[in-house]
Amino acid sequence: MFLKPITDIHLYSKGIAPQLDKVSEIGFLYTLLILAGIILAVACINFINLRTAFANKRAKEIGVRKVVGANKSSLIYQFLGESLLLTFFATLISIPLGIVLLPFINELGQSDLGIFDIFNTKIIVLLFALSLITGLLAGVYPALILSAIKPINALKGGLAQVASGGAGFRRALVIFQFIVSTSLIVAVIIIVQQVRFGQNKDLGYQQENLLAIRLGTYETFSRFDAIKDQFASVSGVKDIAGANSYPSQRIFGDFGGHLPGEDPTKLTLIHYSGMSPGYMNTVGMKLIAGRDFRPNDSTQTIVNKVVLQSLGIPMEEALSSKVASTYEGETELFDIIGVVDDYHFAPLTESIAPIALFNEDSPGWIVMRTETTDFKTLLANLEAKWNGFTTETPFEYTFVDQQVEKLFQEEQRLGTISIVFTILAILISCLGLFGLVSYVAEQKKKEIGIRKVLGASISSVLRLLTKDFIKLVLIAFIVAFPLAYYFMNRWLESFTYKIDIQWWVFALAGICALTITLLTVGFQSFKSAMANPVKSLRTE
Repeated sequence: MFLKPITDIHLYSKGIAPQLDKVSEIGFLYTLLILAGIILAVACINFINLRTAFANKRAKEIGVRKVVGANKSSLIYQFLGESLLLTFFATLISIPLGIVLLPFINELGQSDLGIFDIFNTKIIVLLFALSLITGLLAGVYPALILSAIKPINALKGGLAQVASGGAGFRRALVIFQFIVSTSLIVAVIIIVQQVRFGQNKDLGYQQENLLAIRLGTYETFSRFDAIKDQFASVSGVKDIAGANSYPSQRIFGDFGGHLPGEDPTKLTLIHYSGMSPGYMNTVGMKLIAGRDFRPNDSTQTIVNKVVLQSLGIPMEEALSSKVASTYEGETELFDIIGVVDDYHFAPLTESIAPIALFNEDSPGWIVMRTETTDFKTLLANLEAKWNGFTTETPFEYTFVDQQVEKLFQEEQRLGTISIVFTILAILISCLGLFGLVSYVAEQKKKEIGIRKVLGASISSVLRLLTKDFIKLVLIAFIVAFPLAYYFMNRWLESFTYKIDIQWWVFALAGICALTITLLTVGFQSFKSAMANPVKSLRTE
C-alpha cells in the first residue's frame, strides 16, 4: 500500500491497476515534445538556409542603407524584427489551424481537448513565448550575416562573395535535416515492426471470440454454477468456464513459494489465480503435463513452466512434486497435478512470471468461447438470462481481443505519431532543399548555358546540380544510422520480448531518403537543364 497525490494519477501511475479512468504516461508527452521540437528545429534550419542563401536579393538594399548611415546594430534589429514578425503571424495562423485539426489530434493522442483548452491563458502565453524564442533563434544568424555585407561589394555587384558567406554552415544544417529525416524513418520502421511482433506473438491462449462477463458481487459469485449453465444454453456459446481474471488481465495476487522441507525464508514469488474446471480448454491454454481440475480439488494446483524452473523441479518430476507456502509459521502444501505452457498475463514489457492456478467455485468472471457473428443478439440473450438472476448487479462484459489490443495501444499511438512527424520533417526538409536547389541553379545559370552551348548533355547538367546534395545525404546517413540504432535499441530494451534490429531497416530508410532527395533536387535540376541557354547568355 502506498499514497499518491490525486493530481499525479493520470500521468504517473502507468502499470498500476485497477484505474478509475484511462491513464497516460509522462514519458509519452516528453516524446511528443521532443518530436515537436525537432520539427521546429528543421523549420528554423530552412529559414536560416534560405535567408542566408538568398542574401543577394537584399544586398543592394543593405548597401544603400549603410551608405546613408545605417549601422550594423540597426540592421540586425531590422532583420530580427522581420523574423519575429514572421513567427508571430505563423503563430496567429497556427491557432485556427489547431482548432480545425482538434478532432485528428484527439484521435491521435486519445485525448479530449476542446477549443477552450487552446485558449487557456497559460497556453497562449507559452505559445507566444515559443514564438518569440523561435523568431530569435531562427533570425539571429541570418541577421548577423546580412548586416555584415560590405556596401562596396553590394553596390559594385560583387554578390558572389555575399552568397558564399556561411556556405559551410548551410551544408551542416542540410546534413542535420537529413539526419533527422533518416532517423525518423528508421524509428517508424522499427516501431511498426515491434507493434506487429507483439500483435502476432503467441500469448499462450486464443484471444479471438473470447467474451468475459463480470460477476461482480457476492450474490452472483455464489450462483456461478447456475448462471454458467444458463449462459451455456444460449445459442452462439461454444465453451464456458469461470476464473478470477480473464486472459490479458494483470494478476496481482501472489505468495512466497518454496519446496517442502526447504528454508521457508528463501521464497520464490509466485502469482496465483483461480479458475473452474474447463477454463483452459475454453481459452485455449495448452496443458503440457497432468490433468485439469476436478470439482472437488482443493489442495491441488496447476503451475506454469516458470514455476518449475524457479523452484528447480525437473519436468519429469513435476506431477509428483508439491509447492509449499509458509505464512506466520503455518505451512500449506499444494500437489502439482498439471503443468500449463507459459502464457502472458502481463504486457510484453514484462517477462512471464511464475503462476500457480487453483480450483475456484466462486470466480469473479465468466469466460466463454463464442461461435457467432451476431454479437448484438448474443449479448441481448445473455443479458436477458443475467436479469433473471439479479437486477442489482449491472451486466458488464468485455471482449478479450479488444483488451489485448489495448496492451499495444501506446506503441500503436507512438507509431502513428512518428509517421505523422516523419512526414512533416521530410516535407519541411524538401521545401528547404527545393529552395536551395533553386538558388544553386540560379547561381549556375550562366555556367549551365555555356556548358549546353559547348555540347553538354542533360544528364551531365543533372549530375552537376545534384552531386553536392547527394554527398550531403550520404554524410547524413553515416551519422544518422548509428544514432538511430542507439536510441531505438534503448527503446526496445523496455520490452522483454522484442524484435532484433535488422540491417535492411537502415538500407530501406536510406533508399527512401535518397529517393526523396533525388526527386526534390531532380525536378528543379531537370527544369534548369532543359532551359534555353540563349535566355541565360543573351546579356553577355
